[in-house]
Amino acid sequence: MSNFIKNYQTVKLIGRGSFAKVAVCCDMQTQKEYAVKIFEKKLLLESQQPNRTKIALLNEIEIMRKIKYPSIIRLYEVYEG
Repeated sequence: MSNFIKNYQTVKLIGRGSFAKVAVCCDMQTQKEYAVKIFEKKLLLESQQPNRTKIALLNEIEIMRKIKYPSIIRLYEVYEG
C-alpha cells in the first residue's frame, strides 16, 4: 500500500458501495488519472460471510486481469495494505 500512496494522489470520490468506494486518483509521475476501487478490509472481514466475500473479491480481480477490450474498463494494478 505504501507504493500506492507514494505514486498516486486522490483527486475526488466518485462512488460508494457496500464494501468499497471509487475515487479518481492521479499518477504523480505521469499525471494520468485512473478510477480506483478502494475496498474497506474491515468491512469485508466484518461481513456476514467474510470468506465468501473475500473469494468474490479475488474472483473479480482474476476476471478483471484477463479482460483487455477497448470498451471495458481495464485493471492495471492491485495493492493490498
